[in-house]
Amino acid sequence: MRDWLAGLRASLPIAVGYLPVAVAFGLAACSAGLSVFEAVFASAAVFAGASQFALVGLAGAGSASVVALATALALNVRHLLYGPVLAPLLRGCARGWQALLAFGLTDEVFAAAAARLATVPEGVRHR
Repeated sequence: MRDWLAGLRASLPIAVGYLPVAVAFGLAACSAGLSVFEAVFASAAVFAGASQFALVGLAGAGSASVVALATALALNVRHLLYGPVLAPLLRGCARGWQALLAFGLTDEVFAAAAARLATVPEGVRHR
């Protein structure tokens, strides 16, 4: 539990930084005509601010779904570079944990993880 709480403490500055972005996204989504459900679903399914804002803009402009999907993929291709950096640091984690951690990976989380994971004992890095 102590390790998990330490991870939670380390994540607080990142979470606080996400709050204004989340509010701005909600306002943009509503302005583009998305329902509250659609905005929340977009936030849960697309865990990248740039892609979320691009998707809202494209939806508001009436773009085709395939265009929105291609744009989101193009904006997030950088995440493919994060995996090889973090993989050796998470070698001791079970595949299920790795998949869950990958879903929550953002630019800020990557920077914090790359800087700190090497100092955390291998058996508790997923926490």
